[in-house]
Amino acid sequence: MKFIPSIWVLYVFFLTGFLFPHAIQATTNSGIDTLQIQLAPLTKEKVRDYIKTSVAITQLQNKMKANASQYENLIKTFYQKRKELLESRGWTVKGFEETQTRVFATKNAIREEARLKSEEEFEKEIAEINASPYFTEEQKSGIIEVEQSLRRHALEEIIQPTKPDWPAVKAYQKELEHLSDYAASNRADPPVLE
Repeated sequence: MKFIPSIWVLYVFFLTGFLFPHAIQATTNSGIDTLQIQLAPLTKEKVRDYIKTSVAITQLQNKMKANASQYENLIKTFYQKRKELLESRGWTVKGFEETQTRVFATKNAIREEARLKSEEEFEKEIAEINASPYFTEEQKSGIIEVEQSLRRHALEEIIQPTKPDWPAVKAYQKELEHLSDYAASNRADPPVLE
């Protein structure tokens, strides 16, 4: 595969200007405590309970939105009812939100790993960059450095910290995707758990 300068520059721009900052933001804003994940991985039961509770929260939210005129302060009332719902199911607000953060960080990491090139493919790409007549040695070095940095970031900051949670989240990937669509009102039916 020959690299055409304009396409390659756009590719590097896209990765560095779009994906990398968002990946950093998603990782740094997620509030994931790597040590906490390593000490207590999510269980399938916890993920299952998270999905069921999220469905109940979405149903509560939809019901309240449909009857918004009945509430003096809809948002405040929703969060109070949400807290009560969570507590009735054995959750704390903080515990539920931390679980949600971990579930979505893990979903994103699984997706990121699937997109990541294998080590062999990556080395081949680096060799092609080095062989390209379209770039100076300085440009090649810069492009390779960016590529290596992006790969290292994906592996060390996005994928590895979430690995302990992968078995539990992978078991419910389909249901979690369904849940996302349901919560966003892109589907009318909630995920069904057997």
